[in-house]
Amino acid sequence: NAGLHVLLGVAYLNLKDLDKSEANVKQALALDPKAKDAYPLWANIDLGRGAFEQAKQHFRTAIEANPNGVVNYMALAGLYEKDGNWEEAKKLCEKAHQIDPNSPAVANNLAYLYLNHGGDVNVAISLAQMAKQKFPNSSVTTDTLGWAYYKLGSTKAALAQLTESAKKEPRNAVYQYHLGMAYLADGRPDLAKQSLQSALTTDPHFPDAASARTALDKASQQRPAG
Repeated sequence: NAGLHVLLGVAYLNLKDLDKSEANVKQALALDPKAKDAYPLWANIDLGRGAFEQAKQHFRTAIEANPNGVVNYMALAGLYEKDGNWEEAKKLCEKAHQIDPNSPAVANNLAYLYLNHGGDVNVAISLAQMAKQKFPNSSVTTDTLGWAYYKLGSTKAALAQLTESAKKEPRNAVYQYHLGMAYLADGRPDLAKQSLQSALTTDPHFPDAASARTALDKASQQRPAG
């Protein structure tokens, strides 16, 4: 029974016995070459071994076997994001959004990619608003919407969202960075410095650390507005 071997594979993966997990995946595919859950499982076994290129290939095969499986597109997009291949990540997220336009997780991720790696800000805001509407209490969707407003130049609207996400997760370096940038744009350098310093103290090496340091220098030289 292919399905039983997939379940055993999942169980062994959870126990971190990657060899037995892979053996069950192979048995499942020998019994049913179209077992659509086998290839995503194999990709996760690859990830457990640090074999990222093999994981990409297995996620690709999983997509071929199950073209409407949104989770596989998003998992593969995540691997391309880690590589800094933003264009490929965007293509995969766009495809996932076409398949399931009502998924808040997909919409949020696609909005964030557009905002940070090239895309229409107005489209990003629409996506972020939908995600926020579906998950109103999520700090993730709140931060994305706030960052979208910041990118649009709507500083007050940005601050309304970004103060909320930073309050919910004060130790999140990215949220503090986004809040600091919005305060800086709003002409409040003292508050900007607090948030930017908090971001760099929390994680000196987070992805936007260099930008945060530049902004912190700017805030230190800026006088409060008004």
